[in-house]
Amino acid sequence: MVLILLFLILNTLSIASPSSYCNKVTDGVCTECINNYFLDDSHQCISRLDFHCGVSSTYSQCEKCSPGYKFDFSNYTCVIGDELCASIEFYNKVATCTECPKGYTIVNETECYDCSFFGNSLCKSATKDCSVCTECVSGSYILDGKCIKISNCEVAKEDGMCEYCITGYYIDKESGTCKLGKIPLCIDYESQFECSECSGNSFNNITECIKIDNCHESDEDDGGICTKCNNGYGMDGILKCSKCTVENCKNCDMNTSICQRCNDGLAKLAEDKCGDCSQVHGCKE
Repeated sequence: MVLILLFLILNTLSIASPSSYCNKVTDGVCTECINNYFLDDSHQCISRLDFHCGVSSTYSQCEKCSPGYKFDFSNYTCVIGDELCASIEFYNKVATCTECPKGYTIVNETECYDCSFFGNSLCKSATKDCSVCTECVSGSYILDGKCIKISNCEVAKEDGMCEYCITGYYIDKESGTCKLGKIPLCIDYESQFECSECSGNSFNNITECIKIDNCHESDEDDGGICTKCNNGYGMDGILKCSKCTVENCKNCDMNTSICQRCNDGLAKLAEDKCGDCSQVHGCKE
């Protein structure tokens, strides 16, 4: 009789005891598992692989299900199906969908719907039936629950005015719309007649972009000033790369008459001379 009682006690303890993969116990029940393990309905810790989870977070929450499975936001499990949510994030252990594939809208922070059937193709997030947009894609703003696109706008403001235009366009101050700029080589405008950034290897002179021929590298943070010319050329001021005056010179850097490096197979015999090293006593390439 004693042996039977002892067996029943040990058996009860083994059932009530938290899983060996448990990280946190509350009132004798496991409430959090170690990394790569998840709680099932009976508060036992099971492997993320058995859970069909492909990627788990620090708190053993599944951030991405295995192929062929999708995340179920109602019970935080992976179930059979095609996953549409491209990114799942947790805040205070509450899961939300933060990104959907192109053409889909985040609905109620948990699902991805194609809202184009409801005339809301510009919605980034919306209410459950896609009838009211709560966030629009870039370059759009909300008006009466719909997303309105501003042509050639990169970032739109809530009042329907554009804050930043796409490359090559400037903001018309009066209408708040984007208009095509007419300054050659300008990619970012401050206003209709002022350029804030020129295309590569061109100098920003505010009202115009000056192309620097034979420039290899330029400093975009310093107005596009050329910092390195192509091989065989050297700096001639800040807006010009001129051909090296030293014959067979590969790089004359900041002075066209002083060679920094000769062409392959030749040696620098003097600041203004490149030649065959074998013909000069004691010369090293």
